[in-house]
Amino acid sequence: MKALAGIVGVAGMVVGMAGAQVPARSAPATVAACGVMSQNFSVTEGASPKMGEQVPAGKALVYLLEDIRHTPLNTTNFRVGVDGKWLGATRDKTYLSFAVEPGEHHLCVDVQGHAWGQLEQGITLRRLKVEEGKTYYLRARMVWGKNTLPLIFVEQVDDDEGQLLLQTMSPAVWQPK
Repeated sequence: MKALAGIVGVAGMVVGMAGAQVPARSAPATVAACGVMSQNFSVTEGASPKMGEQVPAGKALVYLLEDIRHTPLNTTNFRVGVDGKWLGATRDKTYLSFAVEPGEHHLCVDVQGHAWGQLEQGITLRRLKVEEGKTYYLRARMVWGKNTLPLIFVEQVDDDEGQLLLQTMSPAVWQPK
């Protein structure tokens, strides 16, 4: 399995070339990776995991695995976008999969839910460099620090860890709101 290149967490404001601050949600990198920020999803847990999913001919297969358990205080969805288009969302130990052309792509994982949509810290961008015929596993987690707002971390995991996570999760079923 080849490594996916680079991860960038977006928090707060991005400083432009002229020194002017640009809100992260409207920064060119965010616009290129995410989708229309007003698009939201309702998400439920699907049936049993889709094991042995085949990589479509001429493409790469990517799994985004949300590794967060639901708690009374955690009622968030992770919206997932690639190359400026939202693909869907996850919630509560669910995953989604998508096929992409070989090459470089721009992934966006954004927190959606309650007041999270107003937080600049809710966006994480990652450059995906994928090869035809390969499968990639990305684990998305939310991390809280002392006296800080939560941040999303997206990391690539190897095939063994990806399969384990996939076998212990359900597919996300989403609908645009």
